[in-house]
Amino acid sequence: MLKRLIAVSALALTLVTGATFAAEMAAGTVAEVNTETREVTLDDGKVFVLGDSVDIETVKAGSTVELTYDMMDGKMVVTEAAVK
Repeated sequence: MLKRLIAVSALALTLVTGATFAAEMAAGTVAEVNTETREVTLDDGKVFVLGDSVDIETVKAGSTVELTYDMMDGKMVVTEAAVK
């Protein structure tokens, strides 16, 4: 019984931890870049905040991008940006 409890607890912890740190993806055309707030607005109206690891100079209005982001404090924070 104790082994089963430990196994179930380990599985639950893995699932919760994995879901918490799962990155999400978004793609679209950049409509606007605010260099002061590091916010990028895509053509669909979604607003992302560029994390410190992303060079803001690579993301320009009119470019097509693929963004990898994490939800942090209710904001979509970009960890990687690929310009296509």
